Amino acid sequence: MSKIVDVDAVSSELTQRDIEKDPQTILQKHRQVLSNLKAWHDWKEPHYGSPISFLRKKLFSKRPRCPSIDELQSLGKFFFPPRGSLEASICDFGCEGTQSEPVFVKIRNLRTCKVWQQKPSNVQVRWIHVPVGIGLVHNAISEAFMEEHKNAGSTKFFNYSGPNPACEVLSLRDRQYLQDQLDVFNVLQNSPELTKDPERLLGGNDLKMPLLSNVPEDEKRLRIEPNFWNRVQTDIPWQLTEGAKSNLLDKDLVTNPVLKKVDEQILGQHACYEDAVLVRDHFQCFHRDDGVFITQDSCIDSETTDNAGFVLTMSPTAGVHFLDAGMSQWIQESTHAGTEAKDASVIAYLREAYKSEGTRAWPSQTAAWFLVRLITKVLVVPHDSHTGKTIPEIQQAYLPLVRDLKARRGAPFKRHESVNLVREYITCMDELTQLYSIYEQKLNFLSKLRKDCEIIQNSSNSDTFGDQSQASTTSNDGEPSKTMTEQVDWAVDQLKTNHEGLPRTLTELRNSLDDV
Repeated sequence: MSKIVDVDAVSSELTQRDIEKDPQTILQKHRQVLSNLKAWHDWKEPHYGSPISFLRKKLFSKRPRCPSIDELQSLGKFFFPPRGSLEASICDFGCEGTQSEPVFVKIRNLRTCKVWQQKPSNVQVRWIHVPVGIGLVHNAISEAFMEEHKNAGSTKFFNYSGPNPACEVLSLRDRQYLQDQLDVFNVLQNSPELTKDPERLLGGNDLKMPLLSNVPEDEKRLRIEPNFWNRVQTDIPWQLTEGAKSNLLDKDLVTNPVLKKVDEQILGQHACYEDAVLVRDHFQCFHRDDGVFITQDSCIDSETTDNAGFVLTMSPTAGVHFLDAGMSQWIQESTHAGTEAKDASVIAYLREAYKSEGTRAWPSQTAAWFLVRLITKVLVVPHDSHTGKTIPEIQQAYLPLVRDLKARRGAPFKRHESVNLVREYITCMDELTQLYSIYEQKLNFLSKLRKDCEIIQNSSNSDTFGDQSQASTTSNDGEPSKTMTEQVDWAVDQLKTNHEGLPRTLTELRNSLDDV
């Protein structure tokens, strides 16, 4: 790995690396501040009950203490870090492996560190992952990355699946942590008097960074209120039942109302998922290969590869992607994007998988091959863990819950039980319908991606795309090496296996609901 120096590595701000050192202690401290803030906020809110209850509240209840400005500033930065202090990970892949751990650089220093302008001569592909969701900050970073593309003469890899492939990622988050995020966002956003100047206290002067200099202009163009909360809202994942979010305009994604409560998912009634909530995040890839191809038996020449082979991915996805017996522990610890462990996060796992051996096992040592490998791995999560200590897949976890709903139809009469049962039926059907809709969207995306891969592999310009027919026996993650189309076919098989029973389960629920 190249030596990348973060010019602002020493900072008083609370970064993801700081949070990782003692996450639970810091989290409990902020939850106490949040509890005080909610008590103060509830006391001052207008009361629409009876006049007697209003007088009792104001005259006989002690007014809670509002947290100090410093406490609120720390609280806001913990749950919604300023964009400039978020850390991007940089992984280099070459013939001899990366030979070091991934490097983490603050977003504010991405341009000054030149992470996507140049790389060492022995590095074939550099992967940069930035933990931000789709929105104006996301756009500014991708535009800066692709700016280097103009003079590079890079080949366009993907057409059918989009020039910059994007998809949804499902992950499991800690339910209480997500509720804390919603509370902090809704209380502080609607109480501007608490922070007075959120840009200075919370934003950390993000917009003074050259990298984000175009954000105010974009906000004005889209008529989006220029404030800190609109820029960090993308840290909040979409809940499962919020409806289809794919292919929406940036404005719709940024200004979409934030819910006040975490959905009470039927999935949470399963013992293995009781502390978890299934959520959705946007994942997008950007790439530059610049027309340079390195043969299977050679390493990159320093005179020809300073600007070749870059992959940028952006997603705020955090939490757990592997279904493992230790999932409950990982859910509590993997709260911020960037603090995940390889046994929990697909991003962290892929960083580790390709670290030691580099690109020698790749059938084609190009950014295009790595991007397809990356996005097919991300598309199929969550799934059985690679550790072998598995818990029921999500599709299987719903089966006993559905059986329980059906069994309750013949239970002895209880007041309001029929109403509650119908609500649970509808909730369960809504969750399964959304899962199946996401599954169909992913299959449609993979179908388009496969067309692109076929064109790349069948291209007559083998000097650009490489000969993928001579694949190594084993790749870095312990699986047989696959060509691009084989990777897509593998992902399709995984998705079909994990979702093939959903239509039958939905039909059973609809038929059963008619009997309630």
